[in-house]
Amino acid sequence: METNKPWVLVTGAQGGIGKALVNEFVANDYNVIATDLVDAQFEVENVVSIQSDLERIAVDESYANEFKNQVDKIAGESGLSALVNNAAVQILGKTKELTRAQWQTSFNVNLHAPFFLSQIFLDDLAKNEGAIVNISSIHATQTKKRICGIRNHKSCFKCND
Repeated sequence: METNKPWVLVTGAQGGIGKALVNEFVANDYNVIATDLVDAQFEVENVVSIQSDLERIAVDESYANEFKNQVDKIAGESGLSALVNNAAVQILGKTKELTRAQWQTSFNVNLHAPFFLSQIFLDDLAKNEGAIVNISSIHATQTKKRICGIRNHKSCFKCND
Protein backbone atom coordinates (compact mmCIF):
# COMPACT_ATOMS: atom_id res chain seq x y z
CA MET A 1 0.00 0.00 0.00
CA GLU A 2 1.46 3.33 -1.06
CA THR A 3 1.33 5.65 1.94
CA ASN A 4 1.84 8.88 0.01
CA LYS A 5 -1.56 8.62 -1.67
CA PRO A 6 -4.63 10.27 -0.12
CA TRP A 7 -7.22 8.06 1.57
CA VAL A 8 -10.92 7.92 0.76
CA LEU A 9 -13.60 5.96 2.61
CA VAL A 10 -16.45 4.63 0.46
CA THR A 11 -19.56 3.12 2.08
CA GLY A 12 -21.69 0.62 0.22
CA ALA A 13 -18.63 -0.52 -1.69
CA GLN A 14 -20.08 -3.91 -2.69
CA GLY A 15 -22.94 -2.41 -4.74
CA GLY A 16 -22.72 -1.38 -8.37
CA ILE A 17 -22.11 2.32 -7.74
CA GLY A 18 -19.84 1.51 -4.81
CA LYS A 19 -17.62 -0.77 -6.88
CA ALA A 20 -17.42 1.83 -9.63
CA LEU A 21 -16.44 4.49 -7.08
CA VAL A 22 -13.72 2.29 -5.58
CA ASN A 23 -12.27 1.52 -9.01
CA GLU A 24 -12.40 5.17 -10.07
CA PHE A 25 -10.64 6.39 -6.92
CA VAL A 26 -7.93 3.73 -7.33
CA ALA A 27 -7.50 4.75 -10.98
CA ASN A 28 -7.01 8.34 -9.79
CA ASP A 29 -4.24 7.51 -7.29
CA TYR A 30 -6.19 7.17 -4.06
CA ASN A 31 -5.96 4.52 -1.39
CA VAL A 32 -9.50 3.32 -0.65
CA ILE A 33 -11.12 2.02 2.49
CA ALA A 34 -14.09 0.10 1.12
CA THR A 35 -16.88 -0.60 3.60
CA ASP A 36 -20.04 -2.62 3.34
CA LEU A 37 -22.36 -4.70 5.47
CA VAL A 38 -20.91 -7.75 3.74
CA ASP A 39 -17.20 -8.41 3.39
CA ALA A 40 -16.18 -6.48 0.26
CA GLN A 41 -13.47 -8.14 -1.82
CA PHE A 42 -11.61 -6.26 -4.52
CA GLU A 43 -9.09 -7.51 -7.04
CA VAL A 44 -7.34 -4.15 -7.28
CA GLU A 45 -4.41 -2.77 -5.31
CA ASN A 46 -4.66 0.08 -2.81
CA VAL A 47 -8.01 -1.10 -1.39
CA VAL A 48 -8.59 -2.16 2.20
CA SER A 49 -12.00 -3.67 2.99
CA ILE A 50 -13.76 -3.22 6.31
CA GLN A 51 -17.03 -4.94 7.08
CA SER A 52 -19.24 -2.45 8.92
CA ASP A 53 -22.84 -2.01 9.94
CA LEU A 54 -24.01 1.55 9.26
CA GLU A 55 -27.10 1.11 11.40
CA ARG A 56 -24.89 0.26 14.37
CA ILE A 57 -22.69 3.27 13.61
CA ALA A 58 -25.85 5.39 13.81
CA VAL A 59 -27.13 3.99 17.12
CA ASP A 60 -24.08 2.70 19.00
CA GLU A 61 -21.45 5.30 19.83
CA SER A 62 -18.89 2.74 21.04
CA TYR A 63 -19.26 0.78 17.77
CA ALA A 64 -18.83 4.03 15.82
CA ASN A 65 -15.68 4.83 17.80
CA GLU A 66 -14.29 1.32 17.14
CA PHE A 67 -14.96 1.86 13.43
CA LYS A 68 -13.18 5.22 13.53
CA ASN A 69 -10.21 3.63 15.28
CA GLN A 70 -10.05 0.94 12.58
CA VAL A 71 -10.04 3.57 9.85
CA ASP A 72 -7.46 5.69 11.69
CA LYS A 73 -5.18 2.67 12.03
CA ILE A 74 -5.37 2.03 8.28
CA ALA A 75 -5.06 5.66 7.11
CA GLY A 76 -2.34 6.47 9.63
CA GLU A 77 -1.17 10.00 10.31
CA SER A 78 -2.53 11.34 7.03
CA GLY A 79 -6.16 10.51 7.83
CA LEU A 80 -8.99 10.68 5.33
CA SER A 81 -9.05 13.11 2.44
CA ALA A 82 -12.54 12.14 1.31
CA LEU A 83 -15.65 10.43 2.64
CA VAL A 84 -18.21 9.08 0.19
CA ASN A 85 -21.51 8.21 1.87
CA ASN A 86 -22.82 5.90 -0.82
CA ALA A 87 -24.58 3.10 1.08
CA ALA A 88 -28.36 3.10 1.41
CA VAL A 89 -31.28 0.82 2.05
CA GLN A 90 -34.73 0.93 0.58
CA ILE A 91 -37.35 -1.09 2.35
CA LEU A 92 -40.18 -1.95 0.01
CA GLY A 93 -43.57 -2.66 1.47
CA LYS A 94 -47.07 -1.42 1.80
CA THR A 95 -47.62 1.46 4.17
CA LYS A 96 -49.89 -0.65 6.35
CA GLU A 97 -47.27 -3.40 6.61
CA LEU A 98 -44.11 -1.36 7.24
CA THR A 99 -42.87 -1.86 10.81
CA ARG A 100 -41.41 0.77 13.06
CA ALA A 101 -38.11 -1.13 13.05
CA GLN A 102 -37.99 -1.08 9.22
CA TRP A 103 -38.80 2.63 9.18
CA GLN A 104 -36.08 3.33 11.75
CA THR A 105 -33.52 1.22 9.85
CA SER A 106 -34.15 3.30 6.76
CA PHE A 107 -33.44 6.53 8.65
CA ASN A 108 -30.46 5.08 10.54
CA VAL A 109 -28.67 3.89 7.39
CA ASN A 110 -29.72 6.61 4.95
CA LEU A 111 -29.65 9.71 7.16
CA HIS A 112 -28.11 9.23 10.59
CA ALA A 113 -25.05 7.13 9.63
CA PRO A 114 -23.83 9.57 6.94
CA PHE A 115 -24.16 12.43 9.43
CA PHE A 116 -22.28 10.60 12.19
CA LEU A 117 -19.55 9.41 9.78
CA SER A 118 -19.13 13.00 8.62
CA GLN A 119 -18.95 14.11 12.23
CA ILE A 120 -16.34 11.58 13.35
CA PHE A 121 -14.04 12.19 10.38
CA LEU A 122 -14.53 15.96 10.21
CA ASP A 123 -11.15 16.83 11.79
CA ASP A 124 -9.21 14.68 9.30
CA LEU A 125 -11.18 16.03 6.38
CA ALA A 126 -10.63 19.63 7.52
CA LYS A 127 -6.90 19.01 8.04
CA ASN A 128 -6.61 17.56 4.53
CA GLU A 129 -8.93 20.13 2.94
CA GLY A 130 -10.98 17.09 2.02
CA ALA A 131 -14.52 16.54 0.90
CA ILE A 132 -17.68 14.74 1.89
CA VAL A 133 -19.82 13.38 -0.92
CA ASN A 134 -23.33 12.19 -0.13
CA ILE A 135 -24.72 9.97 -2.88
CA SER A 136 -28.43 9.80 -3.45
CA SER A 137 -30.73 8.53 -6.13
CA ILE A 138 -34.20 9.15 -7.42
CA HIS A 139 -35.31 6.83 -4.64
CA ALA A 140 -34.60 9.61 -2.15
CA THR A 141 -37.79 11.28 -3.39
CA GLN A 142 -39.62 8.49 -5.19
CA THR A 143 -39.82 4.89 -4.13
CA LYS A 144 -39.86 1.86 -6.39
CA LYS A 145 -43.32 0.85 -7.41
CA ARG A 146 -44.66 -2.63 -7.00
CA ILE A 147 -46.10 -4.15 -10.15
CA CYS A 148 -49.53 -5.66 -9.65
CA GLY A 149 -49.61 -7.62 -12.90
CA ILE A 150 -52.16 -5.50 -14.73
CA ARG A 151 -50.72 -4.56 -18.10
CA ASN A 152 -49.44 -0.96 -18.29
CA HIS A 153 -50.55 -0.46 -14.71
CA LYS A 154 -48.51 2.12 -12.85
CA SER A 155 -50.00 2.54 -9.42
CA CYS A 156 -53.10 2.02 -7.38
CA PHE A 157 -54.15 1.99 -3.76
CA LYS A 158 -54.84 -1.70 -4.00
CA CYS A 159 -51.23 -2.45 -4.99
CA ASN A 160 -49.15 0.53 -3.80
CA ASP A 161 -50.32 2.29 -0.71
